[in-house]
Amino acid sequence: MKVPTEYNHPTRRAPHPPSSPVSYDCPRYRKSSVYTNSTLARGGAMQHATRFQMTRRKLLRRAAALATFGPLFKATERVANAQTKSINPYSAPSKLRITDVRACRIASNYDYPIIKIYTNQDVYGLGEVRDAGVEGLALVLKPHIVGQDPLRIEPLLDRIRKFANHRRTGGGYSAIDIALHDIAGKVYGVPVWRLIGSKYRDRIRIYCDTTESKDPKVYAERMKKRKEMGFTFFKMDLGTQLVSHIPGAVDYRGVATEKGLKLLCEFIQAVRDAIGWDMPLAADHFGPLELNDAIRYARAFEPYQLAWAEDMIQVGHLGQGGDAPLNWRAYKD
Repeated sequence: MKVPTEYNHPTRRAPHPPSSPVSYDCPRYRKSSVYTNSTLARGGAMQHATRFQMTRRKLLRRAAALATFGPLFKATERVANAQTKSINPYSAPSKLRITDVRACRIASNYDYPIIKIYTNQDVYGLGEVRDAGVEGLALVLKPHIVGQDPLRIEPLLDRIRKFANHRRTGGGYSAIDIALHDIAGKVYGVPVWRLIGSKYRDRIRIYCDTTESKDPKVYAERMKKRKEMGFTFFKMDLGTQLVSHIPGAVDYRGVATEKGLKLLCEFIQAVRDAIGWDMPLAADHFGPLELNDAIRYARAFEPYQLAWAEDMIQVGHLGQGGDAPLNWRAYKD
């Protein structure tokens, strides 16, 4: 009687038949479950090896794949090394603390105060107090942040928010905010914009402001030069100081009269003639107006298609436009 070898087993067949049949009488084998199981296992292993047998074609395919992915892994390694090169391996972010706050001024059309927040690990942050601000608005906050972890940005800002306000009086708070994000960006090795949110575009269109003149023709010529520089978005200042020297142009409150508005419109017309009507044009420096005066201004400027009229009324006067009460201080806090 033949032994049920891999060759003649109904489900497991070896690639080659045995050289000679083996009988139960052979002393090497015994009729037992151990013999049967070992034989079946050996047959399964042989079948598996046969199924995945490496052919010359498969070998060439795998070699080509390795040759393709090899440079990719090398490039990835180069990128990873470049990304980690700026990381200080000896820093300890969990032990980072603010040690000092100082200020300096940069002379320009305004004196721009810049603050610098120092830490105990040779990393610092720079922040700007807004134009014509006072660096003391930021330095007065020094006792509230020295000794604190600069990476805990929101808790620190919550701590000093009660000293902030709208307009220029909030410049100190703003400078601290910017400097703290500057430190965090350096520690984590990412630009500040990535700490704030996602990236939606690669380019941002900017507008160009222009120094004012009490002569509409001079004002228009300056704006024309900005256009020749390649700018495609403009803003001009339309404060009453442009017409205050003309009798009857400004009332006792410093607000433009109907005569003053007509004179201001002449400035806008001159600028429109210089840059064209296809370029966006915005206006600013109206001063704090009452709601009715702001509406009167906007209606006078409507024919000139302004992109916007900036900061025409004070924050506290926002509720004048309707009957619903508006507690803007609650939103500020």
